[in-house]
Amino acid sequence: DRDVTGVQTCALPISLDNCSDQADSIAQSINLIFSGVPFGVFRESASSGSIDTHKLVELKLPTELKNEVAKTVKNIRGLFALLHQPSRSPTSAKLIEIASAFVDSAAELKGVYDSASAAHQLRGKQGEIKRYYLEMERALCLYWAERLKDVDLAEVEGLPSELNADFSKQALDIYLGLQRKGNFAHDPILAFRIGNALALKGAADDALDSYKEATQFLKNCDLPDNHNMRMKIPRFYGIALWDQAEQLKYKANRLGAPRDFSEERRKLYLEAIDVTSPVIGKATRSGESDFAITTVDADNALTVNNIVDYSMSFLSAGGSWRELTHHGVTKPNFSRHLAMLSASGITTIDRPTVADTVRAGAELLGDRSLERTAARRVLRLMQKRDSGYSLPSEAYEEMRRDALRSLRRSAQRPKR
Repeated sequence: DRDVTGVQTCALPISLDNCSDQADSIAQSINLIFSGVPFGVFRESASSGSIDTHKLVELKLPTELKNEVAKTVKNIRGLFALLHQPSRSPTSAKLIEIASAFVDSAAELKGVYDSASAAHQLRGKQGEIKRYYLEMERALCLYWAERLKDVDLAEVEGLPSELNADFSKQALDIYLGLQRKGNFAHDPILAFRIGNALALKGAADDALDSYKEATQFLKNCDLPDNHNMRMKIPRFYGIALWDQAEQLKYKANRLGAPRDFSEERRKLYLEAIDVTSPVIGKATRSGESDFAITTVDADNALTVNNIVDYSMSFLSAGGSWRELTHHGVTKPNFSRHLAMLSASGITTIDRPTVADTVRAGAELLGDRSLERTAARRVLRLMQKRDSGYSLPSEAYEEMRRDALRSLRRSAQRPKR
């Protein structure tokens, strides 16, 4: 996000699925995005709920199994709806409850899978498709169970026994099994999901490779041209590149040598810009995601927000505007991007990472009034829990520190 939910410099860049320039594009696409939509930088793994589950519900299965799938999908949709309520933040106890429910849903899908296999429903080409959808959704449930059980145990009475398992490994085993068997070796959504599972296990380099593969697989896959995963996958690959650069920054700071790794970081930030810029303004079908948390226009705005963040991160690492221009980011379109992000008013921003993006951009452009307003918003939002989104503690501390610095500098400036 600096995060992705996040932001950095700076600021932060901001499911079951069917898968079988720059400068001019950026400037032109601004006209495609409404100024009143909500903004943010999201870790795509956080918004990767189920996609096109109507295909799962419509699988040709015996009536009893079909009804079981429909019931389970309805429950899963309800769980994601709980996580994606922008105005309510689930407590740790509630997150544990939701994690347990995801485990239950995974078990139900495994039961359907076993029954379908016993009834010889998973043979041949059609059987392979059934296996794909059932297993992709089961693995997704396990992934979310693992992600959500990572809460502050001081706020709960310990994990229930059903959560004492390595669900990320179970999910990864399912994904890798699908990739090895059948016709899914070059499935971009499967590769994307493998990346998410690897990232959850802390295998950042392997996850980055999977995101890169997923982006490459989009070039020759059966996804419709306007499927929103054609936007989300490259955007998240950009986020992962940015995140790797941020980790290098934190490492350098811990070593007491903040300029170390600057060249490597600049390369990663520019690569993040390069892979993300082509999807700005990309037309996608509304309603493609079962658990959409933004409109199509807001989704495009999030992409622009990430470009703003990557650009500021690059500059803070010693990069130049001249080099940014070669990658499609000029001062004029950067200013337009920032104006769009703050067009609805700072008080409408509901994520500290987004407010921090605006604060950092305003500081860069010398807009002290906007910088102060955004800094105050950052501090007000710092305690907001963002279910399913994660940032390293260094990112939150950096946001807090930068916001306080902006306000102190404002207070020290003589009044006229």
